[in-house]
Amino acid sequence: MNPLLFVNWRRLHRLFCALMWAVVVVLAFVIVAHGASAVPVHDVPRGMR
Repeated sequence: MNPLLFVNWRRLHRLFCALMWAVVVVLAFVIVAHGASAVPVHDVPRGMR
């Protein structure tokens, strides 16, 4: 018997969708945080030295 037949595909799909939403939210937060900062991203290493 194929073990893939016993996988709970509905639960796996819900888990995958939740993971994708978490990635989207984190990416959006990072983009907004970088966009709201006054210092450009490429000037940060020069300012830290």
